[in-house]
Amino acid sequence: MQGPEATGPFCQSCGMPLRQPEDYGTEADGLMAEDYCRFCFQSGMFTAPDLSMQGMIDRSPDIPDRSRIIPALKRWQEKKPAGR
Repeated sequence: MQGPEATGPFCQSCGMPLRQPEDYGTEADGLMAEDYCRFCFQSGMFTAPDLSMQGMIDRSPDIPDRSRIIPALKRWQEKKPAGR
């Protein structure tokens, strides 16, 4: 992300800027999730666990250059265990 709006942190699933405490998702214990927004992560789980990276790109039309940014985010870099 570039430009003045590019200051982070950003959700590591969708790229949403995390500017206010209420923007952040929650861990299973109710504490703030440092890496994810409230739309992507609640109670320690992804809100759309079966969403593919391409699905996220398709549903994020308001993110400029999303096809370059979203694949670089933490959620899409992590390896999934076998059988998932």
